[in-house]
Amino acid sequence: AHIMGCKDPLMWRLVPALVQAMGQAFPELARAEPLIVETLRLEETRFKQMLDRGLRLLAEETRESYQRSCNHFIEWAKQENVQTVRELTTERLADLRLYIASVPLLKRRLGGKRGEMEQSTEPRAKRTQNKDLAQIGTVLNNLRSRKYIRLSSDDISDGLKPFDAPVKKKPFLPPKKLAAVMLACVKHDCARFQWTRAQNKAGRKAPYRPQPRYQPLLPVVLFLLLSGMRLEEALLVEWDHIDEELDHISLPPEITKNGHFRDITFRVTPMLRR
Repeated sequence: AHIMGCKDPLMWRLVPALVQAMGQAFPELARAEPLIVETLRLEETRFKQMLDRGLRLLAEETRESYQRSCNHFIEWAKQENVQTVRELTTERLADLRLYIASVPLLKRRLGGKRGEMEQSTEPRAKRTQNKDLAQIGTVLNNLRSRKYIRLSSDDISDGLKPFDAPVKKKPFLPPKKLAAVMLACVKHDCARFQWTRAQNKAGRKAPYRPQPRYQPLLPVVLFLLLSGMRLEEALLVEWDHIDEELDHISLPPEITKNGHFRDITFRVTPMLRR
């Protein structure tokens, strides 16, 4: 219905027809018709709200992503004194490809303001480089279809050929190792609690200097495992990022590693509700 352009909830309007067709075989449908109608209407409304918000975020993230790639293209064009896209040749596209590979990685500045980034000496991941090449290629092909570029689509594809990026299999902890991690956290928290308690008890005999309250480690580790966040992301999460009504945590680009929006839904990890 959404693809066809329907803006209002629709499925609940079909319940009377369903009851008329199936009511004799399933009499409970007629008895529960008001409840079914209201449940469908509410669920479809909430789903549409979540879908609309997700599409807006996707469109915004796509624009920002293409803007970053185009900025790299513009910087290269300035360095190479390329005035118009009509001056592009296969040789220059090959130079552009090498330039994309040389763009340094941006990292969050340690001790800096929130969202403040700095260049590092490390290269960017091949996946990120290939994303830039693909998006620049999409823009150039669009310009080619409008007769602004003399190059063919094959020329653009060959000149901006993606780099080899072998996919590394990410190791996942099996249940036994996860249980061992949880047990180690529990033992650590218990030992730390006993130590703090002993220190405070001993301190009362001398000039009293109470130990600061110890924050347990287990809840932090559980949150990281259930949400899939990186530690530096989790430390910057605020209550404003949590939308309990739509059942998700929305991470803004200034706290994520790749600078993109990311949503973490509670439906994947229901225990986060607790």
